[in-house]
Amino acid sequence: MERALPDRTRPILQPVCSVDLNVADDQGNSLKTASVSQFTAGRSVSVDLNSDTDLPGKPRTQIHAYAVAPDGCNLTATLELIDNISQKTVLVIGSKQTYPLDRASSTGSTESGHR
Repeated sequence: MERALPDRTRPILQPVCSVDLNVADDQGNSLKTASVSQFTAGRSVSVDLNSDTDLPGKPRTQIHAYAVAPDGCNLTATLELIDNISQKTVLVIGSKQTYPLDRASSTGSTESGHR
């Protein structure tokens, strides 16, 4: 029995996405943004928000970060807190993808078929 091996001469096509990265405060005010065009799988990008320079006079600010990308572009986001003096990572918070919505959950159906 002969098996056909995949043709390695063809390029692997990956979606190219435009991604907007945002950091906002608890009131929804944008603190820092970055737009990335030509974003492909395997790349990483970041937005740096330095509390010493970007948030002067604010002793405490609650923040959240989010990314906006077109449907079909799946991202994994993390928020990393780095100490300015030691330059060491203090905390890393990961997220799981919640968008785009699962088609079954967006129609209101469940596994049992009842709502």
